[in-house]
Amino acid sequence: MKKKPVLLIFAFLFSQMLFGLNLSFQAGFAPSIIINTSDGTQSAVSPVVYPVNFSVNLKIKEHFYFEPRLSFFWYYTLMTERGCYPAEIENRTGTALSFLVDLPVGYTKTFGEKHLIQAGAGPSILSRFAFLSNNVNADDWGATGSAADDINAINSWFWDKAQFLYIKAHFLYLYQINESIKIGPELSFYLPIGSFIDSKPMNNSIISAGLTVRF
Repeated sequence: MKKKPVLLIFAFLFSQMLFGLNLSFQAGFAPSIIINTSDGTQSAVSPVVYPVNFSVNLKIKEHFYFEPRLSFFWYYTLMTERGCYPAEIENRTGTALSFLVDLPVGYTKTFGEKHLIQAGAGPSILSRFAFLSNNVNADDWGATGSAADDINAINSWFWDKAQFLYIKAHFLYLYQINESIKIGPELSFYLPIGSFIDSKPMNNSIISAGLTVRF
């Protein structure tokens, strides 16, 4: 069931390409901070991750677009009595592989011949899978019993109380360097719906700033 949203996105994009709509492809690199609001000593200070991303910009009207994006990154994590949090390498239990699917729509405007800005917002789905980190044994101590039990609890937590659901807002500037390539900075913010449901506002929110290439 969890794979269906991603499969539907790619099926939609393929169908749009068949009909020859106005598509541009993008790739980017956007270092990101995962905000950790916990005051506990076990978890990490807000970690920095380094996602790479690939997206398609679909022009739906003169100034409006739809831009599905897939990003990938990983980070260390642990389970505590209060929930799942990022971890320092010295105190990690699991490694979380993370796939972030963005579905923003927005407004774009061109200035002169070489300058373009766009701003948009929309839902995002963060699909994560944790496994035991290197040098962590399944029978090591864990907050829920053993390290293996903690990994099971972490993977359940990733999908509990909408922890996978975000709202994204982003701003992008592109400069056209030749007929087919544009490049520029992008700033994004991800608001975690699950953290509000879990009464921990802003915990696990994500701030990213990076570079995008459109071709």
